[in-house]
Amino acid sequence: MHTPTISNQTDCTRTAPTLRYDGAGPLVGIPSRNDIVAEFDNGMTAILQQSLSGKQPIHFMPTEVSDDIEGYSSYILLPKNILVHILSVTLKNTTKFGFENIRAFPLQGYHTEKKAYIRVRTWNHFDRYNALKAVRGVGIHTASDDLNCQYYYRKVAREERLPLSSWAVLSNYLYEFTPDGTYLFRLSVDNYNPISEDDYNNPLFSSALTRDRTLILTWDIETYSSRKIGEVPNAKYDEDKVFMICMIVHWKDDPELLKQICLVDVETAPEPGWITIVCGFQIDLLKAFALCWKLLAPDIHIGFNDSQYDWQFIVEKANKLGVLEWMFNHMSFKPSSLEKIIKWEYRYNMIKAEKSSLAFYLNECELESKMNMPIYRMNKYYERALKESDSMSAEQMREVAKYCIINALSCQRLMVKHNAINEYREVASVAFLSLFDAHYFAGGMKVCNLLSASAWQRGILTSMISNQQTETGKYPGAYVFPPVKGLENRRPVTGLDFASLYLSLIITYNLSPDKIILSQERAEQSGKKLHKISFKFNNQNCLAWSIQHNNISEEKGLYAIVLEYLSSKRNEMKKRLAPLKEKKEDMELPY
Repeated sequence: MHTPTISNQTDCTRTAPTLRYDGAGPLVGIPSRNDIVAEFDNGMTAILQQSLSGKQPIHFMPTEVSDDIEGYSSYILLPKNILVHILSVTLKNTTKFGFENIRAFPLQGYHTEKKAYIRVRTWNHFDRYNALKAVRGVGIHTASDDLNCQYYYRKVAREERLPLSSWAVLSNYLYEFTPDGTYLFRLSVDNYNPISEDDYNNPLFSSALTRDRTLILTWDIETYSSRKIGEVPNAKYDEDKVFMICMIVHWKDDPELLKQICLVDVETAPEPGWITIVCGFQIDLLKAFALCWKLLAPDIHIGFNDSQYDWQFIVEKANKLGVLEWMFNHMSFKPSSLEKIIKWEYRYNMIKAEKSSLAFYLNECELESKMNMPIYRMNKYYERALKESDSMSAEQMREVAKYCIINALSCQRLMVKHNAINEYREVASVAFLSLFDAHYFAGGMKVCNLLSASAWQRGILTSMISNQQTETGKYPGAYVFPPVKGLENRRPVTGLDFASLYLSLIITYNLSPDKIILSQERAEQSGKKLHKISFKFNNQNCLAWSIQHNNISEEKGLYAIVLEYLSSKRNEMKKRLAPLKEKKEDMELPY
């Protein structure tokens, strides 16, 4: 076994060590996430131990969610029909599935009585996927039918209303302490519930519940090109390289920095505020970056414009040097092959610096600007360090490291200023999604999950598979509804509320698929007060009726109920924040 060359060289005039890494073996001297948790414990472990010793409920904040899909049954819902033959042929064994008769409302169309459905249970996700494909292939409609096994947890979370991104309480659990220093809890889904208001007011827990232990990593890279043609370095050229990567970790909502790390491939003077790791070559730098990531295990990473440049450069250069698969499998919880990794398209999209620079956005947000270092000076310092390593070049590279560290720190300041992560967490909490889903999936998925969760609660079945037969015609512009009369009924009454116009219309006119009637005959037979809707589409007159709800809960459609719920959540949040308006503090982060 090769023993890595790692040494600890402490400058006698400073307190911070300089570590070295040659690309072989583990990375020594970098704290792991468990080390950070232990160092900045603030009494959290004592609270946990006290709860475990008395078998008391545990308060838990999830930061990442994944499925363990082996050995568990799953199901889909289908309208009652002849299915045995289809499933028997598809799954090749009648013991691989089971039937259960249920009744529920379909989402589309106004129905006064529930319809018959069959719940099909399969014993694994592979059979479930094949069963779904088979029955949909012959035109049978399905519901509760999430296709992607990787995100099956979304279905479970919305149907069981599980908190995946906010505080929860674990009760009646079994647990074990694993060799890597973590706790493993096993419990029924019925014993995983959102916390109550009483928990927030309990002095034993209230201080802990205000500390969000989501670990945030902000980072920045510095690149160099020996081609000297005035272009931004590009990873596809051998002459272009990344020579420095700086990282900062901190708890979300906490301005206090936990650790600062600088990876560099030339001699650099140490700094008391951060850990400096000198790597022999660019490939060692990339591998050290992956190992740091693995040790720190951040929940969220943030960089300025990193999807447009930093990540693209790292990925393309790592692939060119033959270490991309190695890096990915050290940084990810789910290893993958190089073939799958490089399916991602990494394109360079250079944006004009003046209106997209970090300094520009700091100024826009009225935050103190980052440290200024012209590119020509940085290149000059780096070229000197490459040619001759002495105390002067090491000190100059320390200035470059400080510049890079402050860039990463400025990303944190922007995030706190805009309350970015909390907004994602609120969206995820309302829609029963994970924090990862809230960050990396489009708004349509979030809306769909929220609506389906509310529909399931009301006994309405929805399909999670998008309809491929979409309309392509053009609508004639905004549809104008006749005003609903108010207290003044002798004159026409109308109003303008541009901020909430469409939401107000949906609620007022009960515009929801489960409250829409498309047949005039059915509309006349319904015995309900109706809103008539008429407009032209593709040169045809479209006519429909929506049920008037008259502010009766049972008559309100799914969309109206969800919008009212979101509005009440918004008002509740405003009410809670009102007392803090006078006490608002300006959280400025030190360099």
